[in-house]
Amino acid sequence: MEQENCARIKIFLSYQWNSQKNVKKIYSELVNFENVDVFMDIYKIKAGMNLYSCLASNIQQADVLLACVSRDYVKSKNCEREIIYADAFNKPIIPLYIEKIPIPELGSIGFVLVRERFCSFYRNSNVFENFGQTEEFNDLMQGIYSIIEKKNFSFSVPFVKKSNIEMIDETNLPQEVINFRNDKPIEEISMSPSTAHVENKSPAAHPQSKRKPEEVSKKQNFTFLEIHPVIKELKFLIHPKILLDPVGDRLFYENKKNSKRGGEIYYPPNGWIRYGLKVAMIFGHSNWLAKDGNSNEWAVVYSGFRNSPMKTELSQKLIDPMNGKFRPNLKNSNNLEFSNSKDVNPRSENFNKPCGIGIICSAKPDLAEIKTTPFSLNGIKYKMLLQCRANPVKMRIPQSNQELRIFNLPDHVRPYGILIKQI
Repeated sequence: MEQENCARIKIFLSYQWNSQKNVKKIYSELVNFENVDVFMDIYKIKAGMNLYSCLASNIQQADVLLACVSRDYVKSKNCEREIIYADAFNKPIIPLYIEKIPIPELGSIGFVLVRERFCSFYRNSNVFENFGQTEEFNDLMQGIYSIIEKKNFSFSVPFVKKSNIEMIDETNLPQEVINFRNDKPIEEISMSPSTAHVENKSPAAHPQSKRKPEEVSKKQNFTFLEIHPVIKELKFLIHPKILLDPVGDRLFYENKKNSKRGGEIYYPPNGWIRYGLKVAMIFGHSNWLAKDGNSNEWAVVYSGFRNSPMKTELSQKLIDPMNGKFRPNLKNSNNLEFSNSKDVNPRSENFNKPCGIGIICSAKPDLAEIKTTPFSLNGIKYKMLLQCRANPVKMRIPQSNQELRIFNLPDHVRPYGILIKQI
């Protein structure tokens, strides 16, 4: 791990709403240490942010998750999701038992929690009266220090207190956060006024639903904290390197209209679920991913799979075989049918010249879907596409099939999202 990535330890607090008063005291002690970032949703999520995107990205980035376990926590489906999500990303979890709960009563999360080092707060009835001076607090810190010792952090332990006490902002708490912590319905995934994360601000479908996307009831919610079974199966996406970026997660509805990207018509992948890839760490600045018509914006195209992506083809398109690192790299097509066809893209550097051989993509997801091979997982059939951005001046449009896009070099097209559809 690089030194620059280890300047601060990131701690995620998972709790049920009824324990909030005590969890605040844990937060207030931890947040005033140097080199420590603590995520507690009531302080970090504000109106206009996306609830599930914030939770998912902060769990992914966390060095440790503190599970504040109470009887209400054990009953909470949302707390269970946080534990399962953190475990899927191989995150260290320290259970903090606020109440005494026998192992058989831990339910499904017990399978994860019993493997972990834990702290028992329930033995001291006055533990939260002066929490920072208690043995229980010291025990918690020893658990955190043990995690630091296993990683290459650029600071030493024990932690040093900040010279200035941090002011805690408790204003503008969105109702969606309260609902989430109480397991109450959240009407919209994206918190008003934000429209990020789910296109058209429509409630999303559960990814495992057997109904086709156009038949999905708008009463259903889709949360990206519930990892799609296909994504969960593709372990190379999350172990040992996290290649997913929840900022790019979307569910596209049938009524999403065409617009423009990179000066070209953008055909949205209606009916598909998209999982974003962490492309910023590979390609740097994100101007090419923009959607505001700037001069560096790239067009959107789609790439399918000749074989099942669950075997090797997806990893071959995303992982550099020389070093095993994330490096999207699409391959030239064996189809030479369009190589001699004239390029009719007036913006192309090779306008009116033969397209040549290269990577063949489609401007329309429907066409890419026809060409891609379906696959099965646990008896359910799916299709997968890669959503890509493409350099519009390097894009060749064959005269014989103007819905196709040909790229002579891999650098001219960049996958930035995995699309999944149940069929």
